[in-house]
Amino acid sequence: MIDQLFDLFLRCFPEYQTTREWFVELLKPEEAHIIAEYAQGQLAGYAMVHGGSIPVLCVAENHRGQGMGSRLLAAAEGYIRSLGQEKLTLGCGPHYLLQGVPETGRNVSFFEKRGYSAGWTSVNMELRLDEFDRDTLTIPPAPVGLEYRFAEKPDRAELLAAVEAAEPNWPSVFESCVDPIYLAVLDGRIVGFEVLAPKGGRFLRPGHQVGCVGCVGVIPAYQERGIGMDMVAHGIQWLKNQGCTLIELRYVWLEKWYGKLGFQTVARQWMGEKKFSSRAMKKIFLICSKAFYSRLASAKAHLEAAGWEVYQPFTHDRPEAESEWYAAGPEEHSRMKSELFRRSRERIKRMDAVLVLNFEKNGAANYIGGSTFLELYEAFMEGKRIFLWNDVPQGLLFDEISAFSPTIIHGDLSLVDIDDL
Repeated sequence: MIDQLFDLFLRCFPEYQTTREWFVELLKPEEAHIIAEYAQGQLAGYAMVHGGSIPVLCVAENHRGQGMGSRLLAAAEGYIRSLGQEKLTLGCGPHYLLQGVPETGRNVSFFEKRGYSAGWTSVNMELRLDEFDRDTLTIPPAPVGLEYRFAEKPDRAELLAAVEAAEPNWPSVFESCVDPIYLAVLDGRIVGFEVLAPKGGRFLRPGHQVGCVGCVGVIPAYQERGIGMDMVAHGIQWLKNQGCTLIELRYVWLEKWYGKLGFQTVARQWMGEKKFSSRAMKKIFLICSKAFYSRLASAKAHLEAAGWEVYQPFTHDRPEAESEWYAAGPEEHSRMKSELFRRSRERIKRMDAVLVLNFEKNGAANYIGGSTFLELYEAFMEGKRIFLWNDVPQGLLFDEISAFSPTIIHGDLSLVDIDDL
């Protein structure tokens, strides 16, 4: 399964080619909740979920524009809601490879149309080292007496305190860091830090040894004194001396600052997120003939993503149940049908709305059977909002169903509006 996930990722994000090792180490697919769709036995698209984040959502190019991405996103949102999360982030989270949504094609508009927004855009940057020379840079001078060295075990407590002061969200990163940590020291005090990884490049650049500079920080009392830029310049020179020919930066917002060191922006990622409503969830009951049970899962996922608590027919996971009751004899069949009618009535009392999935069946357009009609009648008598997927079917019960004043959505689930209730 991991090989299939990795292969589809590479095909969907050709500008972010990486190794299988990085894919597995950073995304932890074996620990993720994977929602997948297949076509002709091949993986066609998937959403990967870690807690309240979706680090990967991708659909094979030949399956785009057919609603698969929408279904995967809706299912992922429904799952995240079920965990009690109040916010969903795209990309960054406990495990990620891309920190946000690549700003290519229609990626961003896809999420914006589905209620996502971003407060900022991060960038990935690169610096080729073939002509890099720290001594030729035009950058502000650093304080006299500033020294650089790598962190050692006795530095741990002071280093973590400095990290906490500069960036409160980073101490856990440094506690588990296995790459060299470069320190700026002034008057015997740690005033700045950065992670230097000679083999830390996540994205393939043929012909290059890609290093990485990350988690650059200076404690507040020493900021705006040229320490950070001078420290990064020294770090880059050290990486070049280790054989790196290219430096990769990720998750950057100081684009102009790093530009002064010669870095070029190579990619932009939209830091999208979506907050879920904290109000009590409205309940909706999906009712239909068992012939349409295959349509339930998609409708359920979309409605859950919109904030509904969705209930399916009692036998949705056992469509053969009624045939088994028939086989057990007329008495057993009648007993079970009666029990289902009572259970449906009690459930409808607790609902805010019902949605009838009515499609073509055996040549009958927009089919609504006897059991579904009875459930519609119960919903009407209880004053519940009634939605029909398609028009009221012509026939014996046309006038009765029309009298229930259903809202016809013609397959557009956005019309099943929770705010109208």
